[in-house]
Amino acid sequence: MKTKDLKSGFHMFGNKGACWSNEVHIADGGSSTTMCGTPMLSTNWANIWNKDEIGCPDCLKAYDKAINYRATTEHEQNVFAYLNGLREEGTINMFGAEPHVADEFQLSKGESRELVLLWMLNFNDECNYEEIKITPNV
Repeated sequence: MKTKDLKSGFHMFGNKGACWSNEVHIADGGSSTTMCGTPMLSTNWANIWNKDEIGCPDCLKAYDKAINYRATTEHEQNVFAYLNGLREEGTINMFGAEPHVADEFQLSKGESRELVLLWMLNFNDECNYEEIKITPNV
């Protein structure tokens, strides 16, 4: 990942060893450690040497999770469980689930559409929706 692609509030960090091994880290500004837990106790040589590539695989995973995932609300979990139940019944095409969700949970068409799309993006048979991806892989 290129350092120029980091979202606002994140920056690169690397001591000399991280720069030499091409494993520059990601930090989130409010912490004394990088996203993978490496302490930031030295000079930020990655910044001084104008490194442009993030190479720490653990930081990259944590960054992806931080910007693309979030915890669900209880309401969302209830709707997703309902949608899993509808799917198991097999009586409707899930692309037509929006009006069922709107009726069952007294939601607007837009609200129910957003929830159905989130469910589709995160569908799993176990109905484990404590944390969900909020953006599709592109």
